[in-house]
This record gives sequence, C-alpha cells and structure tokens, in this order.
Amino acid sequence: MKKHIAVLLCVLLLLPAVLLPTNAETEGDFVYHVSSGEAVLLRYQGNDKVVEVPASLGGSPVVEIATEAFKDSAVEEVILPEGITDINYSTFENCASLKKITLPEGLREIGFHAFKDCTSLRRINLPEGLLDIGMGAFLRCSALEELVFPSTLRSVGMSAFQKCASLEEVVLPEGLLYLQSGAFLGCTGLRKVVLPSTLQLRLTDSSLFQNCTALEEVILPEGFTLIPSAAFAGCTSLAKVELPSTVTRIDTLAFENCISLNRLTLPASLSTVGGGILSGCGDVEIVLEQGSPLTYENGALYNESGFLVYARGMEALPPLQNGIESYAFAGNTVLKTAHIPARVTAVRSYAFRNCTALEAATVPWSVEDLIGTFCGCESLSSVNLYQGLEIIGAQTFAGCKNLTEIRLPEGLLTIGLRAFAESGLTSVYIPDTVTRIEQEAFLD
Repeated sequence: MKKHIAVLLCVLLLLPAVLLPTNAETEGDFVYHVSSGEAVLLRYQGNDKVVEVPASLGGSPVVEIATEAFKDSAVEEVILPEGITDINYSTFENCASLKKITLPEGLREIGFHAFKDCTSLRRINLPEGLLDIGMGAFLRCSALEELVFPSTLRSVGMSAFQKCASLEEVVLPEGLLYLQSGAFLGCTGLRKVVLPSTLQLRLTDSSLFQNCTALEEVILPEGFTLIPSAAFAGCTSLAKVELPSTVTRIDTLAFENCISLNRLTLPASLSTVGGGILSGCGDVEIVLEQGSPLTYENGALYNESGFLVYARGMEALPPLQNGIESYAFAGNTVLKTAHIPARVTAVRSYAFRNCTALEAATVPWSVEDLIGTFCGCESLSSVNLYQGLEIIGAQTFAGCKNLTEIRLPEGLLTIGLRAFAESGLTSVYIPDTVTRIEQEAFLD
C-alpha cells in the first residue's frame, strides 16, 4: 500500500501545475483556447527573449492571459496587445530575466502573484483603466524603481509590492479606495509616501509600510481617518509625521520602533488610540491639540477610557487609572519595576513585552487574566501574583530567563500555551484549583 502511495505522489509531482483544457490549440509558440469567440493565451512555450503576444489567435481576439502562462520563462521583454483585460494569477511569476513589459490600455486587473519574483523588472507603466492590483502581484520585485499609478486604480491587494527594495517613492492616486495589509511592507529603499484622501482603510489593513527603514516623509491628507496597526512600525528613519485634523483612530503599534521620531502632535479629532503606538521609539514628546479627549500628564498618555497607552522613559509605573492597554510598555528598555495597583482592572495583552530592564512585577487581585504580559522580559526575577487571577494566558512569562521561581495564586484555573516556555523556572507552586494546563506551558 505504501509503495502505491509513493508511486502516486511521484506521478502527481511530474504533472504540470496547470492542466491545459482538452480543446487547447497551438499557433507558433503560443498555446490557447477559444471560447465564445474570444481567445485565452494559456502558455508560451518558446525561447525568444523578446515576445510580442499577437492580438488574435486562431482568428479570435486575445482577451486574457491565463494562469502561469509565462511562469519561470527566461523572457526579457513582453509586449501585450490591446484588448487584453485580465492578467491572471502567477502569469509571469519567477520570470527572473524580465526587464520590460508593455501593458495595454484596456487592462483592468493584475492578478494574484502575477509578477512575483520578477527580480529584473525595473519599471512598469500601469495603464489608465486599471482597477485592481492583486495580492502579491509584484512581491519581491527587488529591482523595481519606478511606479506611476493610474487615476482609475481602486484597489491594491495584500503584499502587492512587499519587499520591492529599490522603490523610492509612492504616490497613490486620488480615487484609490482600498490599500490592504502589508501592501508596501519591507520596501527598504522607500523614502516618500503620498496617500489620497479617498482611501478607506480598515482595521485589518495592518503593516502597510512596516519596516520601510528609509522612509522619511509621509503625507496624510485631510479626510484621512484611520492609521491601522503597525502601519509604520519599524520605519526607523521617520522623524516627523503630521496627522490631519480628520484622524479619529490610531491603532496598536502604529509607529512601533520609529526610533527617529521625537515628537508627535495628536489632533483633537483623535478619540481612539491603541496600545504601544510608540513602542520602542524611545523618548517621544507628545502634544495634544486643544479639545482632545485624551489625557497626557507627566509623560504618560491615557486613552478615552483612562487606559495607559504610552509612557516616556520611566523606571517605575506612572499613575494608573483603569488599566494598561496592549503593548503599552512593549520594547521599553528603562522600566525596572511594574507594581500594578489594585484599582487597575485590566492589563491587556503583551503590555510589558520585551521590557528588557524589568526586574520586579506585582499583579493585584483586581486583574483576572493575563496574556503575553511579560513575554521576553529577560531580567524579570521577582513576581507577585495575588488571588483573583484566574488565567495565565499564552506566552505570559515566556522567555523570562531570570525568573527561577514563582508561586501561582489560589483560584487560578488555567495556564495557557507556552505560558512559561523558555523561562528560567526551577521551582513553581501550582494550586489545586488549576484545571487546565495547555501545551508547552513549561517548555524548557
């Protein structure tokens, strides 16, 4: 039986990734099929360096380039005829020698991974009429230097230009509606970004320009309302950001590790601020415009619910009101003690992640659960947990290498996934109330 399965797997691996339809025909180096009087180019099987796709095949107009039609080809230049409206997914994927492509004016969609890993492609003219650029369409086109977006463009998909390391400027057109997660993530040569007022960003559109380490200038127009999570995280050259008066929300970790940023003015329109928006940035001065619903006192920023979201370089906790937001202290290299007072009712996920100088912490009876709270706090050696805590969630003390002993409180119910993984624990007291210990909770 095992031998039969092995033979079957070998046969499957030898099959082409995309099967050609039974009615496929050949004309020159082009394989195609005709449906309802229109031709679809299925595959190019020639060896020419310069390829001009004919306007018709078999007497029918070519309207579409099919999936993987040129994938892995050694072609250097491709000219597409007028009449083509769609380039399907992976059409030119891994054409590592492709330097130039001419796209037709009637093109409406560039599909998923269409030009992924075309590492020699330096510039491309995106024609007027283009509506959608699909997920990963130009992923890792590392030589791509120049992009001009058409005014008709409405959507740029997830990771569409991720790791296009030679791209230096992005000016997105007015009329663009959607820019999805990671669209320009890791474009390490990118210096300037201009965003349109028509953009309708969503909370899921995270990491848009994350790790664009050369980014110095971002222009956010009036009408712009949301900065999603990690949108500019890791933009280490970004020294100045001017937020328009229409911004209402900045989400979690939006400017994490923007180490050149030293001042941020928050407009009065801003009502919702996620935790850790300035995590790892160092000592950033915050200015609140008059009428802001936020509070900034003695270097500590509190959101509209009274939760702490950011604190400038402090060795101990600032005055706390209702709680601590997610990632509020993440990446802080100064904080040494975190003795949380009993008036705090919630400590959100990863609040003290990677606080490398943190040595001692206290969690009061008023806090019922922790998730990732002290993950990566490698200097943490003393922890006091009080009865009232019911859940120590995933990764709460993971990587706390100096934590050698801990007494878990009576009433604790759950110890989560990797809660103490890769910590220094040699002694731990677990009360009888614990009913659930998840996988790798104490993984060494």
